[in-house]
Amino acid sequence: MTRKCTATTYPNGYENNVLLTAAAVILPLLLSGCGSRHDVKNMMRQMRESELVIPADLRRIDGYSISEAPPERKDAALVIYYDSLVCGSCRVDKLAQLDTLFGLERTFPDFEVLVVFSPKPAEVEEIQVLLMKRRYPHPVYLDYSGSFRESNSFIPDDSRFHTFLTGNDGRPVFIGDPYVSKSMWDLFMSAVRQICL
Repeated sequence: MTRKCTATTYPNGYENNVLLTAAAVILPLLLSGCGSRHDVKNMMRQMRESELVIPADLRRIDGYSISEAPPERKDAALVIYYDSLVCGSCRVDKLAQLDTLFGLERTFPDFEVLVVFSPKPAEVEEIQVLLMKRRYPHPVYLDYSGSFRESNSFIPDDSRFHTFLTGNDGRPVFIGDPYVSKSMWDLFMSAVRQICL
């Protein structure tokens, strides 16, 4: 049985999971030589201190349906952000890889997945047509005006920080792609359970 979280305090050990998650993201960055330890820590700190803003003008594409309704806020939201630097059509072709994550919405009613495409203005129509043509069975949001990025300037340019889980206060509590490894998946699932159970 699940229950809705109403407080912004978390069970014992939760902060340790956040620190483990931070270590799971920081260690590969340091080993790959991308940024100094100080820069990575600052990015992580800034993300954890910032609240996610969902602009009202996101375009929701759900199969053949298009609407301008913003997503309903839930206690836990996994944000998957595809900026204008990624190949949007490539990502549309691989959306089925996210089905397991969307399946968690049935297990945890207070959990949602927010996939946001923020393509270059010249590519907006192409991405919208591809999304509708594929008739992906889960909602995907199209940031046609660039307002998602503008409203969430705390998100670093580094795409490894473009997937993150927010808690019921809208702040990131888990940063990184849960599919990267079994240990990342386990940390992600632990964070989801602690927020939603």
